[in-house]
Amino acid sequence: MVLIALCSFLPSAIGSKRQAKAWLVYSFSGAVLAFLIYAVLVGRYVITVETPHDGTQVRSVGFNVEPSIRAMFPREGDPELLRIGGLEDWQIQKVWTPGSVLAARLCILTSFSATLALANVALGSAARLNKKK
Repeated sequence: MVLIALCSFLPSAIGSKRQAKAWLVYSFSGAVLAFLIYAVLVGRYVITVETPHDGTQVRSVGFNVEPSIRAMFPREGDPELLRIGGLEDWQIQKVWTPGSVLAARLCILTSFSATLALANVALGSAARLNKKK
């Protein structure tokens, strides 16, 4: 969140309208790219599971399934592995490698933060571009 707040001060460093336009184009393009990366990561590594007692549960999983689990369940997809392994964090880290769970979560957080930060720069650049002198 500090990064996002700091990015709001970047447009004040813009000197000309030409620079403001360039910053707007680049930051908006970067925000769109970061959002697409975020959407792909969430679509792939954040799983929604229906449970009989607690309703719908949403959990993030890792990049790599433990080899022993994959050997036991070679054809199961991530939602089924999540249902079999359990919904608690320690259970998720027994099905997926702990490092890959952390890496997936950090990638999701980073791409989300980058989207917000770049969108903030784009909005500030647009405001600077429309500012009357």
